[in-house]
Amino acid sequence: MVAQINYYPTEADALANTNYITGSTYTVISAGGYNFWRIASTSTGTSSQSATYGVGSVLINDGTYRVYPAIPCFKEGTQILCLVNGQETYKSIETVKPGTLVKTSLDGYKPVALIASGSIQNPRESARIESRLYKCSPRDYPELTEDLYITGSHAILVDHLTPSERAQTSKILGRIFVTDRKYRLPACVDERAQPWNSAGHYPIWHLALEHTDPNMNYGIYANGLLVETCPISTLKSRSNLR
Repeated sequence: MVAQINYYPTEADALANTNYITGSTYTVISAGGYNFWRIASTSTGTSSQSATYGVGSVLINDGTYRVYPAIPCFKEGTQILCLVNGQETYKSIETVKPGTLVKTSLDGYKPVALIASGSIQNPRESARIESRLYKCSPRDYPELTEDLYITGSHAILVDHLTPSERAQTSKILGRIFVTDRKYRLPACVDERAQPWNSAGHYPIWHLALEHTDPNMNYGIYANGLLVETCPISTLKSRSNLR
């Protein structure tokens, strides 16, 4: 069988056709430990290259696709709880540097290992898709200090999942994941998070903290809300951020 979707570890690999992971039919699969994908510009199929596709998504069957991992992110301006000169303080994510100490939910303060930035094209319509920004407001999340904007695949850490949330999360992520003893609930699944219908290109950021296991992540506080970080291995291998 000739693969219709070809999976690569980075955008550069997808463009150059190097370090091929595996292939599939037009239904997106989990590959190389990744569950969210973007389409490289060298693809011949007509499915949107501005979208992010999760496990189970079906691409238009009119060509072949080269895909690379997408990544969950914070909108620029997000405030991350850090330790600065011995005091807990919030820093804008774009001012956080490698070595900055970030407060975690269970493991004290951990230094930033990697930080990366990119951009997202946010749509005007209100479809609940992964590849857009969602607004989390203090009205729906009392722990927030101000509105928080995150991408749809970014997980909020919660104590419980409803049956519907569990089913939708499993469909998107492939299975249920736990970080720092909390369930990962993608913003696109959490009904409290609302699609932000401000159309345009927006800068986005993410970070990874030092860990003995590069595949593990932490819970951190963004504008007061407990959310996930990226594992080092995930952020290190993605060239769709810089």
